[in-house]
Amino acid sequence: MVERKHQRNLIWAAVIGSVMLCLSNVGGHVRASDLETAGQPVLVYGDKNLADEDAFVLLVFGDGFRADEQELFYEQARTAASYAMNTSPYDELSGLCKVYAYGTVSVESGALGDKAGDVQEANEDSRDTYFGSHFWSYGIQRLLSLEPEDEEKVEALQEEILPAADYSILLVNSTVYGGSGGNICVASLHESSMEILLHELGHTVAKLADEYWAGDEYAVEAPNMTTESDPAKVRWKSYVGKNGVGVYAYTDGKEGWYKPSNNCKMQYLGKEYDFCDVCKEAIREAVCEQSSPEAVKMLLEEQEEETMAGVLPGEGEDGLGQKSLVGNGGQSSGKSKLGEGTEHGVDLPAEEAAQESARSSATGLSVPDETAEEKEKFSSAPSDDDISVSAAAVIFVVSAALIVIVNWQGKGRRRRR
Repeated sequence: MVERKHQRNLIWAAVIGSVMLCLSNVGGHVRASDLETAGQPVLVYGDKNLADEDAFVLLVFGDGFRADEQELFYEQARTAASYAMNTSPYDELSGLCKVYAYGTVSVESGALGDKAGDVQEANEDSRDTYFGSHFWSYGIQRLLSLEPEDEEKVEALQEEILPAADYSILLVNSTVYGGSGGNICVASLHESSMEILLHELGHTVAKLADEYWAGDEYAVEAPNMTTESDPAKVRWKSYVGKNGVGVYAYTDGKEGWYKPSNNCKMQYLGKEYDFCDVCKEAIREAVCEQSSPEAVKMLLEEQEEETMAGVLPGEGEDGLGQKSLVGNGGQSSGKSKLGEGTEHGVDLPAEEAAQESARSSATGLSVPDETAEEKEKFSSAPSDDDISVSAAAVIFVVSAALIVIVNWQGKGRRRRR
């Protein structure tokens, strides 16, 4: 009889441990929203030992993620950070970059208008999401954006929880293709939207122009756009003749404007398209301006030791990348304001642009899934599941130990009797 009771106790230990494990896993799904309540952004990319004030910092928010979808948000934030930071030239500057994620809890899932067939249906969508992101902006289905007051809400929340952040990104819980740029980069969870994100970061971070004709209102002097046609005088003259860089006329818009490449990510979306060398240099300079001179210097010293040639990874023997970083020297007057000077409030290369003009910029998109190895490499914080499983293991052991102790004490009392 005593033996059967002992077996029952062991069974109860297993049952209690299993229940606690399930409860702990449920807690893992809620833990992300608890972080939001506590005001704690989670580092999903970068060196935790690098001070935010010394780094180039991006902050990823979520919209349309309910309380039970917070784990999905953090997974997607890690994927987006990994994808962006694995793209040149950000991969060369990994020692300066940090990406945080902050989950906000929406009442309902998705984005306004993501299932709508036209503007009227989109306007009738009354779903309640934290930031109110919506498709069909300006009558364009794929244009996923925020109203001005909602952009201000993002900016205010960034200032509240992570004032050291330079720019914000909004990931929207919809698998419909879409996104937009401007002060805040917005992208859906469609696999091709990561390319939209990279393109829009070019506008936001480095003030790059489109290398397709976006309209007369966007024709401005920029690092990669000019009215100067002389290769000896153009601002990117040191790059002309290298890696396809030249002085190319915009052929699908107003005459008299020129760009450095015909195959840049600022014109075409897709993993097969890189940023051209001119745009890469503008991004490098922008990242370094938002980082401290000390951090930039340390990065250059590390790269010089690694390459022995003193040039940035991926650069040629001319050392242009390193020269610009050294000359720039990092930030001189603290962090810039969010999106200051950005001219592209609603710009978006179109997946269906061939129907509207000859400047199609999103055909043949290809975004591979993040591998487990990449996720482990670029996530410096343990996932909620890792935390919950560890806690469950501890709870299981403690529960089993308590039952064994109680059973042992019962045996002792029976012996003394």
